[in-house]
Amino acid sequence: YEEGVVEIVASEHNYTGGLMRLAVDLGNRLLPCFNTSTGIPYGSVNLRRGLDPTETTIASTAGGGTLLVEMTALSGLTGDDRYERAARRASEALFAARSPQTGLMGSHIDIMTGRWHLFDSGVGGSTDSAIEYFIKSHVMSGDIGDWERFERTVRDVNRYLRKGGMLTTVDMRSGRPFSFVHQSLASFFPGNLILGGHLAEATESNWPIHSIFKHFGALP
Repeated sequence: YEEGVVEIVASEHNYTGGLMRLAVDLGNRLLPCFNTSTGIPYGSVNLRRGLDPTETTIASTAGGGTLLVEMTALSGLTGDDRYERAARRASEALFAARSPQTGLMGSHIDIMTGRWHLFDSGVGGSTDSAIEYFIKSHVMSGDIGDWERFERTVRDVNRYLRKGGMLTTVDMRSGRPFSFVHQSLASFFPGNLILGGHLAEATESNWPIHSIFKHFGALP
């Protein structure tokens, strides 16, 4: 990338050197991914050649909703709001597509039609960081909309996914159980709850995770 040469930044607070140029360059290469009917980005792009015309229009919820913090920071550092606007549109589109029955998001969506491709809803892989970025974006920017999206998501997760301390995977359309398998990435969810002030729920959800780790020495 740029022949592997990066200018050393003199200070950790100096964002005007080579790393800043690379960040802007990367942001510019990613922006075309957001040019979709819904605003939800393509799942991958070749940074040298750009978007592949045959790239699938099916993207994971996590992939589409996990750019808001970085893109908002890039907009703040450059004064160019295109990055934040693109990422925020994607995040809001995913939330708007949630089930009217349960309020839950699925795991994969068609970025052109806005229709869900896979209906499993959980806090593990393919969904986890989209929820995580609702609260982290609020912490960083103070955006009240991010806070409201996180709070509503937590409410519906508690209603449909929570079985005691365990967080299951359900069908987003009905809330019916889909899987009782614990995914390792779901282990981050208690931390998100702590950021949002939900200490009791975080403690309850952390005990099963701790027990699994203590028994097996690793998470599945």
